[in-house]
Amino acid sequence: MIINETNKPKDQTLTILHVTDLHSHQPHYEWIAQQSESYDILCLSGDLIEHPRESGQVEWVTAWLNTLTKPTFICSGNHDIEKESISNEELLNLDSSIDDCDPMDWDTDRYAFTEKALQRKASFWMNTIHNKWVYADNTVRKIQHITIGCAPCNDPILSDFDQCDILLHHLPP
Repeated sequence: MIINETNKPKDQTLTILHVTDLHSHQPHYEWIAQQSESYDILCLSGDLIEHPRESGQVEWVTAWLNTLTKPTFICSGNHDIEKESISNEELLNLDSSIDDCDPMDWDTDRYAFTEKALQRKASFWMNTIHNKWVYADNTVRKIQHITIGCAPCNDPILSDFDQCDILLHHLPP
């Protein structure tokens, strides 16, 4: 068999930048933005903000996430959740792929969302992200040959993620 550039197998390697515990520290986000071009996927595993009630944190981080242009997976951390606004049960039932779009034709039929899930989304700030590249709690997506899942910080049902090659989860100290 003759292999030339037109029928040569594509490189199956994906590069991932994984960071955690940013706690609204803007220089960390700026560093991620600078480094992101060198990676195929970004993974942020919890504590993106310090506290949901502190002025401007949610808005700033949400605006930053909305600027991203590559697949970004985020999962909630204990600092991301305002205990009064969302119960553990509601958190476990969120599907945060809010735009339900597949820019790279990923297999998503199994993870289509329902009207009930859409109603729950409104109570958690990570679900206000309207960027087709950002996936949060309880989302599972396949990118090329790797399936990535985002488990919420509070007692996730791990069997929901059994098909994942990579599972993001924040476990506080």
